[in-house]
Amino acid sequence: MEPFFLLITTRRPIILNTIRAARKAMATRFEIILHSHQRNDWLQSVAEEILDEIDRIESQLSRYMPTSQIARANRLAALQPVKLDPQVFQLLEDCIQWHQQTRGAFDITAGPLLKCWGFTDGQYCEPSRDTIERTLEHVGIHHIQLEPGSHTISFDTEGVTLDLGAVGKGYAMERAKEILADYEIESAILHGGTSTICAVGTPP
Repeated sequence: MEPFFLLITTRRPIILNTIRAARKAMATRFEIILHSHQRNDWLQSVAEEILDEIDRIESQLSRYMPTSQIARANRLAALQPVKLDPQVFQLLEDCIQWHQQTRGAFDITAGPLLKCWGFTDGQYCEPSRDTIERTLEHVGIHHIQLEPGSHTISFDTEGVTLDLGAVGKGYAMERAKEILADYEIESAILHGGTSTICAVGTPP
């Protein structure tokens, strides 16, 4: 009788790692949850890169940060053309297109109206008809001129104020999705204050 050998092998179970990371930005809390078979430290670095990108976007778009491109445009674009990064310029072009598609319901120049109603500082009050009419002189996409060749913006009158609060978090989520795709993350969820949510893949 020939010898008989039985070889038994065991496979080490594949471990699915999960990390969470959070940071405050855009006046809210952003939280990201990533699932992957990669190491935790690698996942953590991806999460931090995404949160850093959100910080960078806020530093470009926030009208409350004096050094942001939007704040600088609000100060100077009625006096001279203001140079913008290509990504910010493209976002403004998109905003103008959305304004047209919504027949004016979406308007990034509505900031002066919000201010005169007290929505920006919490001092809510109903303005007079005269105040509203004077404020409307500074509201409207038609006050914005974008020059594609030089990526500059200018206003045709003083008092125009850009406010990208309606699109900032959504734009940040789109950039986060691009980073997740670059790293081939197949399961993730990211939210900004739970009101803006980005999900990739399915839960583990």
